[in-house]
Amino acid sequence: MSIHWVQEDLRDAGFGRMPGVGAETFYPEVLDQLYEHKADMHAWLDIHRTAHEIGLRTNCTMLHGHVENAFHRVDHLLRLRELQDQMGGFHVFIPVALHPENTKLSDLKKNSALMELRTMAIRRLILAKLQRIKAYWIMPGIEATRTALADGLMIIMRRFATK
Repeated sequence: MSIHWVQEDLRDAGFGRMPGVGAETFYPEVLDQLYEHKADMHAWLDIHRTAHEIGLRTNCTMLHGHVENAFHRVDHLLRLRELQDQMGGFHVFIPVALHPENTKLSDLKKNSALMELRTMAIRRLILAKLQRIKAYWIMPGIEATRTALADGLMIIMRRFATK
Protein backbone atom coordinates (compact mmCIF):
# COMPACT_ATOMS: atom_id res chain seq x y z
CA MET A 1 0.00 0.00 0.00
CA SER A 2 1.43 3.35 -0.98
CA ILE A 3 1.00 6.59 0.97
CA HIS A 4 -0.68 8.07 -2.08
CA TRP A 5 -3.22 5.23 -2.25
CA VAL A 6 -4.04 5.45 1.47
CA GLN A 7 -4.46 9.21 1.35
CA GLU A 8 -6.67 9.03 -1.75
CA ASP A 9 -8.80 6.38 -0.06
CA LEU A 10 -9.17 8.58 3.02
CA ARG A 11 -9.99 11.62 0.88
CA ASP A 12 -12.61 9.67 -1.07
CA ALA A 13 -14.17 8.57 2.24
CA GLY A 14 -14.59 12.22 3.24
CA PHE A 15 -11.35 12.91 5.05
CA GLY A 16 -10.41 16.52 4.36
CA ARG A 17 -7.55 17.37 6.70
CA MET A 18 -4.60 15.51 8.11
CA PRO A 19 -2.87 16.23 11.42
CA GLY A 20 0.72 17.40 11.31
CA VAL A 21 2.05 15.59 14.33
CA GLY A 22 5.32 13.75 14.18
CA ALA A 23 7.42 16.50 12.62
CA GLU A 24 9.00 17.18 16.01
CA THR A 25 12.29 18.74 14.83
CA PHE A 26 13.52 18.16 11.29
CA TYR A 27 17.22 18.56 11.94
CA PRO A 28 18.61 14.98 11.83
CA GLU A 29 21.14 15.30 14.66
CA VAL A 30 18.46 16.62 17.02
CA LEU A 31 15.86 14.09 15.91
CA ASP A 32 18.34 11.23 16.38
CA GLN A 33 19.14 12.38 19.93
CA LEU A 34 15.51 12.39 20.97
CA TYR A 35 13.68 9.71 18.99
CA GLU A 36 14.68 6.32 17.75
CA HIS A 37 11.67 5.46 15.63
CA LYS A 38 10.32 8.72 14.21
CA ALA A 39 9.98 9.37 10.52
CA ASP A 40 12.77 11.57 9.29
CA MET A 41 12.32 14.98 7.72
CA HIS A 42 12.17 13.63 4.16
CA ALA A 43 9.47 11.08 4.99
CA TRP A 44 7.37 13.64 6.87
CA LEU A 45 7.63 16.20 4.06
CA ASP A 46 6.86 13.57 1.40
CA ILE A 47 3.73 12.45 3.27
CA HIS A 48 2.49 16.02 3.46
CA ARG A 49 3.47 16.84 -0.12
CA THR A 50 1.50 13.81 -1.30
CA ALA A 51 -1.52 14.90 0.75
CA HIS A 52 -1.34 18.40 -0.72
CA GLU A 53 -1.07 17.00 -4.26
CA ILE A 54 -4.41 15.21 -3.90
CA GLY A 55 -6.15 18.14 -2.25
CA LEU A 56 -5.87 17.29 1.45
CA ARG A 57 -4.98 20.13 3.80
CA THR A 58 -2.58 19.34 6.62
CA ASN A 59 -1.30 20.89 9.81
CA CYS A 60 2.38 21.51 10.41
CA THR A 61 4.07 21.39 13.78
CA MET A 62 7.36 22.00 15.49
CA LEU A 63 8.40 20.66 18.89
CA HIS A 64 10.77 23.07 20.60
CA GLY A 65 12.29 23.75 23.98
CA HIS A 66 14.46 20.66 24.23
CA VAL A 67 18.00 20.12 22.87
CA GLU A 68 17.52 22.21 19.74
CA ASN A 69 18.76 25.75 19.29
CA ALA A 70 17.64 28.79 17.27
CA PHE A 71 19.34 27.48 14.12
CA HIS A 72 17.34 24.23 14.30
CA ARG A 73 14.04 26.08 14.80
CA VAL A 74 14.68 28.41 11.87
CA ASP A 75 15.81 25.50 9.67
CA HIS A 76 12.59 23.65 10.52
CA LEU A 77 10.43 26.69 9.69
CA LEU A 78 12.27 27.30 6.41
CA ARG A 79 11.59 23.72 5.30
CA LEU A 80 7.91 24.15 6.13
CA ARG A 81 7.87 27.42 4.19
CA GLU A 82 9.44 25.75 1.17
CA LEU A 83 6.68 23.13 1.07
CA GLN A 84 4.00 25.76 1.68
CA ASP A 85 5.41 27.87 -1.17
CA GLN A 86 5.35 24.82 -3.48
CA MET A 87 1.99 23.34 -2.52
CA GLY A 88 0.01 25.80 -0.38
CA GLY A 89 -1.53 22.91 1.50
CA PHE A 90 -0.85 23.69 5.16
CA HIS A 91 -3.91 24.74 7.12
CA VAL A 92 -2.32 25.74 10.42
CA PHE A 93 1.06 25.87 12.15
CA ILE A 94 1.23 24.49 15.68
CA PRO A 95 4.36 25.19 17.72
CA VAL A 96 4.51 22.74 20.60
CA ALA A 97 6.76 23.41 23.56
CA LEU A 98 8.25 20.43 25.33
CA HIS A 99 6.90 19.72 28.79
CA PRO A 100 10.08 18.21 30.24
CA GLU A 101 8.72 16.96 33.54
CA ASN A 102 8.40 13.17 33.77
CA THR A 103 10.53 12.65 30.66
CA LYS A 104 14.15 11.71 30.12
CA LEU A 105 14.69 15.46 29.61
CA SER A 106 13.31 16.45 33.02
CA ASP A 107 16.54 18.31 33.82
CA LEU A 108 15.65 20.94 31.19
CA LYS A 109 13.86 24.15 32.12
CA LYS A 110 10.47 24.89 30.56
CA ASN A 111 10.39 27.50 27.83
CA SER A 112 9.67 30.95 29.15
CA ALA A 113 6.67 32.93 27.94
CA LEU A 114 9.12 35.22 26.16
CA MET A 115 10.60 32.28 24.24
CA GLU A 116 7.09 31.21 23.22
CA LEU A 117 6.38 34.73 21.97
CA ARG A 118 9.67 34.81 20.08
CA THR A 119 8.77 31.50 18.43
CA MET A 120 5.43 32.95 17.36
CA ALA A 121 7.06 36.13 16.08
CA ILE A 122 9.65 34.22 14.04
CA ARG A 123 6.89 32.00 12.68
CA ARG A 124 4.99 35.10 11.54
CA LEU A 125 8.06 36.25 9.62
CA ILE A 126 9.08 32.93 8.06
CA LEU A 127 5.64 31.41 7.47
CA ALA A 128 3.90 34.63 6.48
CA LYS A 129 1.81 32.89 3.80
CA LEU A 130 0.34 30.53 6.37
CA GLN A 131 -2.53 32.47 7.93
CA ARG A 132 -3.48 30.24 10.85
CA ILE A 133 -1.53 29.54 14.00
CA LYS A 134 -2.36 27.77 17.23
CA ALA A 135 -0.98 28.69 20.60
CA TYR A 136 -1.39 26.48 23.63
CA TRP A 137 -1.99 28.48 26.79
CA ILE A 138 -0.77 25.74 29.13
CA MET A 139 2.91 26.38 28.51
CA PRO A 140 3.29 30.18 28.28
CA GLY A 141 0.16 31.14 30.21
CA ILE A 142 -3.02 32.88 29.15
CA GLU A 143 -1.54 36.40 28.91
CA ALA A 144 1.33 35.34 26.66
CA THR A 145 -1.01 33.22 24.55
CA ARG A 146 -3.34 36.15 24.00
CA THR A 147 -0.36 38.24 22.94
CA ALA A 148 0.92 35.48 20.67
CA LEU A 149 -2.42 35.17 18.92
CA ALA A 150 -2.84 38.93 18.54
CA ASP A 151 -1.81 40.31 15.20
CA GLY A 152 1.47 41.41 15.85
CA LEU A 153 5.09 41.28 16.01
CA MET A 154 4.90 44.93 17.09
CA ILE A 155 2.71 44.06 20.07
CA ILE A 156 5.24 41.49 21.16
CA MET A 157 8.18 43.80 20.64
CA ARG A 158 6.56 46.73 22.49
CA ARG A 159 5.44 44.61 25.42
CA PHE A 160 8.79 42.96 26.07
CA ALA A 161 11.26 45.58 24.81
CA THR A 162 11.53 47.17 28.23
CA LYS A 163 11.78 43.94 30.23
